[in-house]
Amino acid sequence: MSQHVLLFFHHQVKLKSLSFLEIGGQNGFIDYEGSQKEFDQNYAREIEPKLKWLLQFAEEGNNPMAAFSTSFLEALKARDVSVLDALKAAVTDNKIGLVGTTAYQSFGYLAAPHLLLHEIKSHRESLLHYFDKRASLFCNTAALYDDTVAQMVVTHGFDYCVAPANSWHLSGKEEDIVYRANIKNPVWLVLTDSKNKDILSFHPVNAYGTSYKQLFLHEVPSAELPVIKYLEKLPKKDLKPYPVSMPLSVTSWAKPIGEYMHDPLQKALLKQIKLLYNKYESTLYEEDLKTLLFMCQPEHLASIHQLNEEEGYSRFISSMNILTAIGLKYS
Repeated sequence: MSQHVLLFFHHQVKLKSLSFLEIGGQNGFIDYEGSQKEFDQNYAREIEPKLKWLLQFAEEGNNPMAAFSTSFLEALKARDVSVLDALKAAVTDNKIGLVGTTAYQSFGYLAAPHLLLHEIKSHRESLLHYFDKRASLFCNTAALYDDTVAQMVVTHGFDYCVAPANSWHLSGKEEDIVYRANIKNPVWLVLTDSKNKDILSFHPVNAYGTSYKQLFLHEVPSAELPVIKYLEKLPKKDLKPYPVSMPLSVTSWAKPIGEYMHDPLQKALLKQIKLLYNKYESTLYEEDLKTLLFMCQPEHLASIHQLNEEEGYSRFISSMNILTAIGLKYS
């Protein structure tokens, strides 16, 4: 019970390329068709076998916990309704535990913190739509966590949140099973990156489409009982607070978070996203919010880098053109 895997399934949605001359003449900036085509190309070879393994693993009573991004569920519905129905049946029978996460596995929180609220809400709605169920546990993209994330998690009704263990924030004390978030109406925190083998800790891993480290399927451990039921039985009185003022991220993510936001082009893009969002937050259409979140997907941010030279700069210019086109709608 001490070490538990969270299996992440995600599908990246790409943006269309937009030149300066096309600003004002194009409404849709999301490449749904190309993104679905890529999903379909990978389905039989990679995605379907992993989903069928998950279903079999669950049927054998191993109590897996899985996070399905909204974009993954939408692509799966378009490709194979029968497998989606089988997943819903397994969730309904409590053979698979659902994990709440960000709808598009984006780093929108790093651009404008309140973008995370939209992404959590969107994912919660997708779980209700596809599974008719809510998740009790939340894990942010790359397990990003700080006190502000905790407040947003509470706002959307989660009971538990994954938080990276950090010796400085723990003041060198021995790690406990759960902590109390450092906010007024706390959520309970379960650690990842824990060095204490005797406590319950979560380990996000890549099943498909994320930058978490990947396990071979035969390496995924089983759980003796559903983890959420175990957590619910734990006493919550007098738990230690876990104050985190700056975002922490999980070490099992492929790259340091700085590699998505410290390049001059990345900084300029994230700044423009923040300015646009803060200016039009209350009036942005859902499709435009999604465009901002897709722009903050790790793969998109990683591609916008000076070291990528011409390709990275072209993607940066196209992204800035899209932001300009969105701004023109509301000005």
